Amino acid sequence: MSAVLLLLLAAEPPAPPPSVQEVEGRAALEVREIFERIGRNAPQLDGALSAAARALALEAQRSSGAAAASPDAATVAEAVSAAGAWEPRPRVWIIRASPLDAGLGALRRRSDLAVEPATHVGLAVVGEPDRGVMALVLADRKAEMRSFPRRLKLPGAHELCGELRRPLEAPEVFVTLPAGHVDKVSGVRATPTGFCATLGFRSTGRYAIEVVGSGPGGPEVAALFSLDVGDHPPGPGAPPPAEPTTPAGARAAILGRINALRSAEGIAPLMADARLDAVAQGYAERMAGEHFFAHIAPDGSSMDQRLRAAGFAYRAAGENLGLSGSGPMAAHLGVEESPGHRGNLLSGGFTLLGIGIAQESVGGQVRTLVVEVLAAPEARSGDPLGDAYRRIAEQRAQLGLPALTRSSQLEAVATEQARLALDGPDGPEDQTLAPDRLYHRVSQSVLGVESTSADLFIAEDLSQLPRSRGVADAQKDLVGVGAVRADVAPGGRETYWVVVIYAGRH
Repeated sequence: MSAVLLLLLAAEPPAPPPSVQEVEGRAALEVREIFERIGRNAPQLDGALSAAARALALEAQRSSGAAAASPDAATVAEAVSAAGAWEPRPRVWIIRASPLDAGLGALRRRSDLAVEPATHVGLAVVGEPDRGVMALVLADRKAEMRSFPRRLKLPGAHELCGELRRPLEAPEVFVTLPAGHVDKVSGVRATPTGFCATLGFRSTGRYAIEVVGSGPGGPEVAALFSLDVGDHPPGPGAPPPAEPTTPAGARAAILGRINALRSAEGIAPLMADARLDAVAQGYAERMAGEHFFAHIAPDGSSMDQRLRAAGFAYRAAGENLGLSGSGPMAAHLGVEESPGHRGNLLSGGFTLLGIGIAQESVGGQVRTLVVEVLAAPEARSGDPLGDAYRRIAEQRAQLGLPALTRSSQLEAVATEQARLALDGPDGPEDQTLAPDRLYHRVSQSVLGVESTSADLFIAEDLSQLPRSRGVADAQKDLVGVGAVRADVAPGGRETYWVVVIYAGRH
């Protein structure tokens, strides 16, 4: 007799795929681990940036672009601003996945997430378990801003307050008006925790608001967002222009856009200048090669020094920097959206333009850097000493301080000191401007002097004299400038040794 043993094997049903919320939670953990694996602090999950990420993920879900496609800069800026955030240059990743949790593996394989500074992150996952989109928004936050409306029903005044993160300081606020003009907001006030400024919105339309701080790398945009005034939002913007295929084509396209902006404002067009192109191109290539992005290079050199080293004499100059993963036109469009940079583009004081374009690879991703140098060539007045006094008066007025009185006695002492410095064996390091010696010499010439200070410069154009320390001293009420012409510099330009003496009387 045989027995038949029947084994009934009961297989468990397959586990259901993780939900959208579960994938989002795992993605947040994955981002943290990506940073911690290389010894970096993970960015803080931010609600406003996550709201922006959700808007971008939903837009990507609606679109039918390629899996690697990223939203353009205007779409990102709109999402960040509408969500209540203020990041000027967030980095965005869009990952489409089927099934949805396959996006976690794609996220884990990214080599470009943690290559740059990031203090905050926004994360959102949308779709269904079988198919969906993951969006990340990474930002290196430079300021903390108090909540500010993004839509107003009626024109009016509102208070903008915030705090710059170190090392940024000296906040400035710029506003692009609906008509395209740029205003620099006066009366930015220091508070116990940061700064505040009153912004006036006088008409309906869209405004762009920007906070700029000064740091070791020069001026830097710390916050940027837009605001709509009125019941009806503006219509959809024009699609971004196509990226040119050659550097020459990109330069021509950027110049054309800038001059179109200027023409709309009734401002004369800029002319391309080969000398400024060379300065801008050299700096773009340097930033790409050394992987930095700032107006002041790591060695401390500035735009002024780059222009002077190239032998370009000017009476006014400005510099815009743009950066994009899409190309030079996208980088320039970011410049246009920044009120402070836009102010440079619309300045009637500039007549010439140089453009530099370079590419760098960061974490396997190619980015384009654009440098725009705007300038007005030197126009000598024939009165260099008068130029110096006018320059000092402008600087004093910008600081909101009373005008200084021109002193012929101080001028004579300053001229004497400039000649001694020029002829001295130690050149600019000569001790002719030693404080005790200077005070003794000035007090012999001007009665009632209680304090003095002096600065020595070597300058080609006295209308562009750098700011002296004494110009910001409210206790000083007299000024004297001495300028002695030196040997002709390379390129046939005259140079001057200049001493500026400030004095305060009781």
